[in-house]
Amino acid sequence: MTLTVTGAPNLSVSPASLSFSFITGGTAPASQSFAVSSSSTALTYTVSTSGGTWLSASGAGTTPGNVTVSIKTTGLAAGTYNGTVSVAASSAGNSPQSVAVTLTVTNPPNLTVSPASLAFSYAIGDMAPAAQTISVGSSGAALSYTVASSGGTWLSASGAGTTPGNVTVSIKTTGLAAGTYNGTVSVAASSAGNSPQSVAVTLTVTNPPNLTVSPASLAFSYAIGDMAPAAQTISVGSSGAALSYTVASSGGTWLSATGGGMTPGSASVSVNPGTLAAGTYTGTVSVSAAGSGNSPQTVAVALTVTNAPDTIPPSISIHSPQPLAVLAGIIQLTATASDDVGVVGVSYQVDGKQVGSEQGIAPYSVTWDSGAVSNGIHLIIATARDAAGNTSVDSINVQVSNTGMSSGGLLGTMLDSNTKFQVQQNGISTLFSCVTCWFAGPSDLLPGQVLEVRLRAGASPSAADVVILKQQTIDGSITQVGTNQFTLQPSASYLPATVVVITGSATNLNGLTPQVGQQISVRGILLKNSPSGGPTLIATIVELQ
Repeated sequence: MTLTVTGAPNLSVSPASLSFSFITGGTAPASQSFAVSSSSTALTYTVSTSGGTWLSASGAGTTPGNVTVSIKTTGLAAGTYNGTVSVAASSAGNSPQSVAVTLTVTNPPNLTVSPASLAFSYAIGDMAPAAQTISVGSSGAALSYTVASSGGTWLSASGAGTTPGNVTVSIKTTGLAAGTYNGTVSVAASSAGNSPQSVAVTLTVTNPPNLTVSPASLAFSYAIGDMAPAAQTISVGSSGAALSYTVASSGGTWLSATGGGMTPGSASVSVNPGTLAAGTYTGTVSVSAAGSGNSPQTVAVALTVTNAPDTIPPSISIHSPQPLAVLAGIIQLTATASDDVGVVGVSYQVDGKQVGSEQGIAPYSVTWDSGAVSNGIHLIIATARDAAGNTSVDSINVQVSNTGMSSGGLLGTMLDSNTKFQVQQNGISTLFSCVTCWFAGPSDLLPGQVLEVRLRAGASPSAADVVILKQQTIDGSITQVGTNQFTLQPSASYLPATVVVITGSATNLNGLTPQVGQQISVRGILLKNSPSGGPTLIATIVELQ
């Protein structure tokens, strides 16, 4: 008989260690197991744990068998926990055997959102602002997240998913009044340590900018026949952001406006009167901007068309008395006058002094007392005036003879080529010799002369026989200078175009030397030494004006 003696069987465990991971707030990790076996005969084993209450094990029995290891996470803070599961068999040669257990507890990953806030701006009437994006991330493991918005129906968000990802935030502007609106976009992840995360959203709604135009009205004036008035300008602006504007005109084809663009800008307004009749025409220039709160804005335009100004003077002719008439006593001054529009009135002057008042009814008669002036030649001027202020004149010279006249006297006395006249010799005999000269006709009786008239006897008692001339002053400018004489161009239009002035030792020149262009006054006597001769002025005094 043979007796074989063997050693006790060995106990074995596999694996030799276990590792668990747990995220705070999450689900406890699943149980794990390890195998228990014997190197030969079956062994009965027990199980125990050490290291903390977080660790438990079950599954005592007979090899081969399995031990289940479980983790209890309640109250565990983040950190690393170590424990041991021991398997003991009293019949084993190597009992007990242990399995090392490690539990790693970590905080959950954080949810990240960027940016932390969003701002939108919207002007009523414009397009809604563009959508904006929120970036969503995790500080650790990927997180599944959802998205929600609050604050009003104007705010919406979309883009739920897994980190990393993006959330799109949109604005609905319909029906919103001017003001500030606040809302929130929330991003939630059940596995995140900081869920939910929120992003503040602000929407600022403003009224649209106002369109401004200046001036508020334009006025044009046009006289028929003139050039069209110059264009005028309207300034166009905005009370806020720049506006795109257009320009239009209404009221008639005479009005046009050009321009348009971005504010600040301008519009040019023109008028073309063409064949418009006299009157007042009104129109409007409209400036429009789609993004404006007060579009369109209008500018009133007025065009006043008047008839061409009256520049044609009236015509006038003195009707009574006749030129060169010899007058005495009370005289009626009358005239005929006409105008393309109408004569307003006629007034009279004698030697520059007003006679009576302006007369508005034909024959425009006023009464003049010739006794108020000295005997001699006097100038009567009649002036016609029309409604536009245009004037014209007619003038005549008359002779007044009120002293020593017999009934009928010199009234209507005629001067002709048979009328002789004598020159008053006092002071001029050394200058000129013309004891008796002749008139070539009545026109030779020049204004400014002082006369003594003797009537002709016989068949022509109304004709003058002898006229005695005395000194008078005539103004004018020198046009030509000769020896002891010069040619004078009289200032008065009713005198001859030129008069020869004779000077000599008896002439007082007051220190001046006659020169062409000088404006002078000459006192002397006008005469003709033959019926066909030109007028000669015998100068006694010459003065610069």
